[in-house]
Amino acid sequence: MSRTTRVTAHRSADHAVQQHTRRLPDRRENSEAVASLDQAPALTTVSELTGRRGWTKAAVARFLGEPDQVKPNPRYANAAPMRLYDVARIQAVEDTVEWAAWMEKSAKRSSAAQAAAEATAEKRAAVSQAEADSLIAQMAELDGGHSMGGFILPVAREWARSHYDQLWLQRFRGSGEPKSVDDDAPAHFIDRITVNYLRHEHTDYDYLLNLAGKNDIARRWLRNHVLDQIARRFPELADECDRQRYSEDLYQNF
Repeated sequence: MSRTTRVTAHRSADHAVQQHTRRLPDRRENSEAVASLDQAPALTTVSELTGRRGWTKAAVARFLGEPDQVKPNPRYANAAPMRLYDVARIQAVEDTVEWAAWMEKSAKRSSAAQAAAEATAEKRAAVSQAEADSLIAQMAELDGGHSMGGFILPVAREWARSHYDQLWLQRFRGSGEPKSVDDDAPAHFIDRITVNYLRHEHTDYDYLLNLAGKNDIARRWLRNHVLDQIARRFPELADECDRQRYSEDLYQNF
């Protein structure tokens, strides 16, 4: 090996050692970095803070003021920055007399608001009930009974089938294939459309429903009143009447 080659190799080795040395972190720097992480305060967001007992946005503004740190929202780039508060500072506030007084007043305000809401609900219920009582009295007086005395149940079922087919024919008006009752339709379906047919076509239900308006109590009374009429006239339909009586859909048409 020539002298020039030996010098070049020696310099390359020195350079590699220097580069490796630069890449090795200083132990003291490592220790300081770890200590810095250990000493970093625990932080919480406003939304997390207001989930704690007693904390509201007003309380945050009053007792904490400006956030300890502000950071970009990691999830949404266009969202407002995250306002972070030191958990130790929060705990220190919660140990103060001022905070205890705030909590006591907050509990009283909450109780007062709940009492006011309950009083309002009771007042509305009383008004609704009084209105319903008046409407029910009017409906009972105007109710002309039913026109179900002149035919037997098989006839009512056939009329209900025909009525159902006509309703769907009117709804489709030539667009698509209208629904119709199959010859092998299940018995519970036939009972349902029969009760609905009798309710709408052979009682004063629709007329009195307009009088009941939006009062749910009066509407429920009317529904049950008419279903009672149908069940008394046709005991075979009593089960379906009970099903509709307790159905959540008070305004079922079919």
